[in-house]
Amino acid sequence: MRALNSIELKEKELRSLVKERERLWAAKWNLGFVYLEKPIRHGWFKHLTLRDDVSRRSDAHIIQEVLDRCGTECWGRDKAHADKVWDRFNRRNLEIQFPGIRKINSREYSRLSPKARKWFVGYDWSWTRRFGFLKRYHCQVPKHYFKIAYTRAYITKRRIIDADIESRLEEIDSILRSNKFYALSKINGDRKWWMTDNHHKRVRRQLRMALNQYDEENYDRLVFKDYNY
Repeated sequence: MRALNSIELKEKELRSLVKERERLWAAKWNLGFVYLEKPIRHGWFKHLTLRDDVSRRSDAHIIQEVLDRCGTECWGRDKAHADKVWDRFNRRNLEIQFPGIRKINSREYSRLSPKARKWFVGYDWSWTRRFGFLKRYHCQVPKHYFKIAYTRAYITKRRIIDADIESRLEEIDSILRSNKFYALSKINGDRKWWMTDNHHKRVRRQLRMALNQYDEENYDRLVFKDYNY
């Protein structure tokens, strides 16, 4: 039997790690949630709301229906963080029409009342062999009808976390980001690589928060992670 060369051994190890990571993630999400008896304050939502004078219009309920359908919101630990997330989300998301308002698809458009539909205009967005042209709808409500608002966010449930699973996932991700596998990814033409540094920092922060609540005697290696609902 031919002996595997160094690259083939690395590829075999990489496949094994990726499969283990997938199994751990499946186990992680299957742990489920614990619902809290009393909601806990946790950050802010940034979103658009109707301007005071617009909310007094006779058709305010129609404009509110439009906003409910195509409005977006972003969460942050505090208002400054919500501003940062808001700016990044609205800059990068191709579905955004203008900050706080996104384009909607045909199914969403069909769920609007006839009066609310009058505030939208459709256009051919892309073409597919199976469905032909797919449409998107732009909101025609003037930007100045809206204003920025912040709403308090609350935790109503927490995801159950197994500390052993989280520790092993952290270990696997560290291995996958090592020079050993980064070099292999370049050989295979993968330029994205495994995980961005920003995502990794966020995961580590969330894990530290969860493990700070760790109580071996009462929870037998299970801890809870804050989850916005």
